Amino acid sequence: MEEVRKIVTGKEAAEGEGPNFSMAPLGFKKSEVLEYIKNIEAGMRSSVASYENKLAEQATALSMALREKEKLTAEIEVLKKKVEQLSVNVDEQKSELAAENNVLRPRIAGLLEVEKRNEVLTEKLNNLASRCEHMEAEKKALKDLIAEKEATILEQLKKYSEIEKALKLEIEKIKIETDGRLQAYELKLELIKENLQKILSLI
Repeated sequence: MEEVRKIVTGKEAAEGEGPNFSMAPLGFKKSEVLEYIKNIEAGMRSSVASYENKLAEQATALSMALREKEKLTAEIEVLKKKVEQLSVNVDEQKSELAAENNVLRPRIAGLLEVEKRNEVLTEKLNNLASRCEHMEAEKKALKDLIAEKEATILEQLKKYSEIEKALKLEIEKIKIETDGRLQAYELKLELIKENLQKILSLI
């Protein structure tokens, strides 16, 4: 009987305090041993579920970071298109102003004596030049804004890249820890089952 007790409790004595089974005429009570194994299996399943939930949370955070990265990239493309369109508009205005100047110059040369008309035409030219300068100023301001936004976006992309790297490392670490614990649990369960079989064979 003492040999049976050593078979069941040998592993627990090496690791720390083991289960306190009640004694039966031929050894430990079989129902308590089976209940002990059942509790160990439940604990293993709970640990596995907990690590799987943690992995899912890390994967969700990584997906959100990638979506934010795509959103910022799309915003950069929209701003670039706006700058291109504004450049086209400015060039068109310049072309129109140049064409109108070409038309007005010979008329001004032929109508120098008509001072009032000349003043009107000069004022119109000045207004067009002012509009051009204003559009150039707007273009420069928009370019400065885009440069500022791009710097901010690049900084955010760098931050998200670091977060993504950290998340991948954390997920890999969790996987390694989970695999190690699962192997330890499986080994412990296998030893318990082997001990139980030895007990049952002795009974």
